[in-house]
Amino acid sequence: MKLFLSVGERSAEKYAYLLAKELKNILSNTEILSFGSSLLATQSEKIADYQDISVIGFKEALNILPKAVEILNIIKKTIIQRDVDALILMDFPDFNFQLAKFAKKYHKKVIYYISPQVWAWRKNRIKQLFKYADLIVPILPFERTFFGIQAVKYGFKSSKVVYFGHPIIDVLHKHLEQKTKTEKIVLILPGSRMSELHFHTKVFFDAAYLLKKEFDDYRFVVATQEHFVGYFEQFIKTYPFIEINTDTYGLMKKSTLAITKSGTVTLEAALFGLPSVVAYKLSNLSYLVGKALIHGVGSIALPNIIHGENIIPELIQFNVTAQNIYEQAKLMLENTQYRLQIKRELAQIQYALGQYPITPKIAKAILDYLV
Repeated sequence: MKLFLSVGERSAEKYAYLLAKELKNILSNTEILSFGSSLLATQSEKIADYQDISVIGFKEALNILPKAVEILNIIKKTIIQRDVDALILMDFPDFNFQLAKFAKKYHKKVIYYISPQVWAWRKNRIKQLFKYADLIVPILPFERTFFGIQAVKYGFKSSKVVYFGHPIIDVLHKHLEQKTKTEKIVLILPGSRMSELHFHTKVFFDAAYLLKKEFDDYRFVVATQEHFVGYFEQFIKTYPFIEINTDTYGLMKKSTLAITKSGTVTLEAALFGLPSVVAYKLSNLSYLVGKALIHGVGSIALPNIIHGENIIPELIQFNVTAQNIYEQAKLMLENTQYRLQIKRELAQIQYALGQYPITPKIAKAILDYLV
């Protein structure tokens, strides 16, 4: 069995890494090729690296389009030359939809694991998803019902959709088992892509500066990946009180509050019971284009979307200012009862995401379909 895994960002790569391990455990002769990065490369043969084209926003995507086309062509050529049996595509829809169409043209099976958030934006892609994917594996609890309804609506079999839970449970399982005492730490999480760091770092640090003047007994720590440490060092002269650390989960376990960008990181923080102020900013053009394409979703933070109402405060685009972040964070730091209320509501999120382990069930379902 020869499989190709395609991911477009760090969170999906963690899930792909676990999936690749499980697939090889179940079927030892499984050969895996990948469009991923260093983590997934430990379980597969890397064909190309998503970090070359991983950006957020319409304007930003235009800048990397030539490189994306080049990588897409390399992968297509590899699929044919190496006679890949099936593709497992994980989120990253603008890129992965192109691979799905190509795969079906050459009669390759397509598994879409971590389905695109078509319930939030560009809903016209729903029919395409059912057309090109042989098996759809969503990871958010409400998506099971959503895709079941959509299957009937568009005349596809509902058996195309299988749901087992969110693999973030597997990623964080050992960390969540360990109990750690809360410390006076404000954790800063500006992003995992350079485009996100560009828009979030300074405004998050400016908010931290305002907070430090009133909460001098708190530590302020920015958590990042190893290869971004150098990027943050340029800010140390201006913000000498901010520490740089790569132990994100360790810090999530013991921090009092997080200032974070939107995305999977908000779900990770929620599972640790970490109250957060969520902020997200893009170029104005990307924001306006994105806003025009989003319908029927009033929140950006996954814990709020899953819960059905806002547990944690959100700030978007023009509201992402140091003063606004400071005010929301100050309210949490000063009001213990408010923080505890948030923690109680966040505790419900874990129950909604399924029971450990999730990935082995997904791996078995994929192989049962393919073999």
